[in-house]
Amino acid sequence: MKDRTFDEIEIERNVMIHVIGCVYPDEEIEVIDSLFSDEDVPDGETVGALWFLGESIKAMDKADLVVMAVNWQHARGCQIEHEIAVDYDKRVIPYWTIERKYLEQQAKEKGKEFEIS
Repeated sequence: MKDRTFDEIEIERNVMIHVIGCVYPDEEIEVIDSLFSDEDVPDGETVGALWFLGESIKAMDKADLVVMAVNWQHARGCQIEHEIAVDYDKRVIPYWTIERKYLEQQAKEKGKEFEIS
């Protein structure tokens, strides 16, 4: 979340969820709430970045699939989440692969070829 607001991250996450649902319309997808804000901090507690990371990691325990956002490799917390997901045999895929499928579907529906240059 470095250099990004909670709202920016939440918007990106919501777009990702929408696109995933479009790419896999026949799949039953349950989104695990792994984005935490100051409102989630227990009353009277003062916490730092590690608390938020820990909560995200705990939430990841329930996941069958972990989707890594674009540029995850540039954020320390995301790097840690990725390493843990891999080490604990979670299925991990980068979001750009899903986004590419989405763009291919959109192009096909419009009768166009999809090409990245």
